[in-house]
Amino acid sequence: MDLREARARAAIVRHPWELARFEVVNDILLQHFEKKDNIVVLDVGCGDTFFVENLAKRFSNGAFYGIDIEFKEADLAYFDEKFAGQNIEVYDALEQMELNFSHQEVDAVLLLDVIEHIEDDIAFLKMLNSKSYITSNTKFFITVPAFQSLYTTHDDFLGHYRRYSNNSLLNSLTSANHSAIKRGYFFSFLLPVRLLKTLKERWIGKDKASTGLVEWSGGKGVTNLIKQTLLFDYRISKFFRKLGIKLPGLSNFSVSQPKQ
Repeated sequence: MDLREARARAAIVRHPWELARFEVVNDILLQHFEKKDNIVVLDVGCGDTFFVENLAKRFSNGAFYGIDIEFKEADLAYFDEKFAGQNIEVYDALEQMELNFSHQEVDAVLLLDVIEHIEDDIAFLKMLNSKSYITSNTKFFITVPAFQSLYTTHDDFLGHYRRYSNNSLLNSLTSANHSAIKRGYFFSFLLPVRLLKTLKERWIGKDKASTGLVEWSGGKGVTNLIKQTLLFDYRISKFFRKLGIKLPGLSNFSVSQPKQ
């Protein structure tokens, strides 16, 4: 969950989209790494650490670094205490992390719904490429919201500059000197819902500045049902990708490596 969203509510109830996205990215990671691997993972824009914390449990031999420029001193103190003795470290800037970084290279960089927040996404990716611990073996796992035509107040609230098609994401990666390994869409079932919301805003007017993640208050049963439906959706898309057919979805992903 984005820190803007987390701070917008007193108690966090995880949205099924967020829970399902974790499983999607975990599945994509497992296509490149094994759980027993001693991987070094850099989660840039880690939000409230939900993702990196749960991923560290899956890859218990790994080392995990979470970075988010939205962290305040109180946040860092809280996470330092929470993750003491664990395989997770949290910082508010890459430069701070680098003071304590003891590895020669990072195996995986996570940019999960991050680069749409950055005005110059290409320059940002190039900056990451320039780091000594980012090598031609480092894999970048990126997720972004799909289709600029579906831009709504949800994007405004979160500070998005854009949404991406698979082609526009590929163009950014290519311009940043990345080789794309894999790309595709997921969560096709959510497209009609988002399309209706987009049309409603255009015809009736904008909604209040908020998001579904902030407002979600479903019970465990409903949450799990929607989560499993989204994961079924992902498996369908994955099946068709193997056949060379890319179904559209509300989110898209890429796996890439920098050329060095």
